[in-house]
Amino acid sequence: MKNLALLLAAAGSASAAALPSYMGHPVDPQYLPRAVQEDLEKRQGLGGMISGMLNPAGFGKVPAPAGAAAAKQVLEPRIEGAQTVKIRYGPYKIPGSNVTHALSGHSGTLFNYPDKEAPKPCDECVIVGMNAGLEFPDGANANIDKGLWLHHYVHFAVGPGRNDATCAGASLSLPHMIIGSSATASERMWSSGNERTPSFFQDVPMKIGYHLRASDEFRLIVDLMNENVEEALAYLTLTYDYIDGSPAGYDDLRPVWFDANNCGTSEVMPTSETGKFTVTAKPWTANFDGDVVGYAGHLHDGGVSSSLSVDGKENCVSSAKYGETPEYIGGGHGHGGGTDMGHDMEGGTAVEHISSMSLCKYPLPVPQLKKGQKWELKGNYDYDVYKGVLDHGGKQSSIMSIAIMFVRIPKGQATAGQYQNSAAPASTSIGGLMGGLGGGGGLGGLLGGSGTSGSSGSSGSSGSSGSGESANSGGSSLSGLASLFGGSSSSSSGQGGGSSSGGSGLFSGLGSLFSGLFN
Repeated sequence: MKNLALLLAAAGSASAAALPSYMGHPVDPQYLPRAVQEDLEKRQGLGGMISGMLNPAGFGKVPAPAGAAAAKQVLEPRIEGAQTVKIRYGPYKIPGSNVTHALSGHSGTLFNYPDKEAPKPCDECVIVGMNAGLEFPDGANANIDKGLWLHHYVHFAVGPGRNDATCAGASLSLPHMIIGSSATASERMWSSGNERTPSFFQDVPMKIGYHLRASDEFRLIVDLMNENVEEALAYLTLTYDYIDGSPAGYDDLRPVWFDANNCGTSEVMPTSETGKFTVTAKPWTANFDGDVVGYAGHLHDGGVSSSLSVDGKENCVSSAKYGETPEYIGGGHGHGGGTDMGHDMEGGTAVEHISSMSLCKYPLPVPQLKKGQKWELKGNYDYDVYKGVLDHGGKQSSIMSIAIMFVRIPKGQATAGQYQNSAAPASTSIGGLMGGLGGGGGLGGLLGGSGTSGSSGSSGSSGSSGSGESANSGGSSLSGLASLFGGSSSSSSGQGGGSSSGGSGLFSGLGSLFSGLFN
C-alpha cells in the first residue's frame, strides 16, 4: 500500500513538471490541439501504471509452451462469402488462487492486463462476425467448470480517425489510457465477458460490417481469473468472420459503448444487499446519425436484465440466463465477465452463473440513432432471484452494467461523431486531475489522513483543487489510501469514501474516483 502512495505521488510530480513544457501556463484540454492532448494522456500513462501495479510480477503474457495449439487457425466458413479464422491471443499466465496481491487483495487474478501486440485477422477487410472464448494451451475449452473465467476482455481499434463515441468527449478515459492510447485515437469496438455472446452482423437484413483498415492496430484489455491453486496458462480466443478488402455495397458499423461507470473501471457498488435494485448509467447524447443494428447487455451474477431507453422510452431489454450448460455451474465467483476476484466461497454465493445474454436486433421500436437523442442504460438486479457474489466480509461485491450497441453508417464515414476540439469540456484541467487524485486533500491527503474528499478537478488549474486537510489524523499513512479507494461509492460522485474490506472495496473506490475525474 505504501508503494502505491509513493508511485501515485511520483506520477503527480512528474505530470505537474511536464505541463510547462507544453504551454507554460495551466493546461485546459479545450485549448490544446487534439494531438497534444493525446500525447499528454500517453505520457502520463496513469491507467497503465495502475494496471501494472495490480498484477503480481511475472504474470501476464508469456511465451507459448511446447506443444501448444496453433496461434492462428483457419476454420470452415460460418457465413457465406466470408472467411473464418480463430486467433489465440496469449498465452497469459494467471496466478493461482493461493496468490494474493499485496495491493489489491485479489487472488488468482490477472487484472485488466493490457496486450498491445494483438494480431489482426487481416490487413484490410470487413469483419462480419466475432465471438470470444478461453482455451488451455492444448486447445481445450476453459470455463468455470475447470476453474477458469474469461472475466472480461475489451477490444480496441487504434488508428487514424478512430475515436470512441461515448468517451471521446471525456477529459480522460482510463480504458484507453491502459492500452497506451486515448479516446480520440481509438475506440472500443467489441467486448466479451464469460457469457461469450457472439456477434453475427449478417443476422440482420443489411450488408454491414466493421471496416478494418491497414492503418488500424488491435489492442486488448484482458481480465482472467483462476480458481485453482496451481497457476494457469490460458489463451483468449477470437473467432472472426471477415471479407477481404473493401467489398462493394457494405456499409460501416460504429460501436457505441454504454456503461454505468463509463470511461472508468466500469464497476459500481450495488445499492442493496438483497432484493431488487437498478443501476442507471449517465445518459448519453447521440452525436451522430445512423441505423441501430442491435445491442447486448453485460451484467454480473444477480443481474436480471439490461434495458436501453431513448428519450425516456424503453427500446429493448437484454435478459440474462443462468447455468444453461454444465460449464457454467460451480465455483464461488459470480460474474459474466467482471473483476471482483479473490472472494471466499461463502454460503449464499452464486453457483449457477450467467451463461448468456439475449440479443436486441433490428428492427427495434426506435430504429434510428439521431443526434440529440438521450440514450440511457439501466442494469436491473434482483438478489432474491439470482444470487450475487459475496466478498470476504460477506457483503455483495461490485457489479457492472454495460451494453455495446452497433449502428450502421454510410461506408467511409467511420469517424462519424468524431469529437471536435471546439466541444471540449472545460471542466477538468490536467492540474485539476492531479489535485483530484489527492481526493482527501491533494497528494498530501492521499499519503495520509482523513481530509475531505475535495473536488474532482473541476477547477484546479494549478493542481490544487484537492484542498482538503492532509493531516494524518488517522495515525497511519494508509488511512488516506483507505479513504481514497475503499467503500461504497456512487459512479458519479468521484469520491472514494467509506470503508470496505477486501479487494472489491479497493476497486469500487478506484472506479468511483476515475468516474468523478473523467466525467
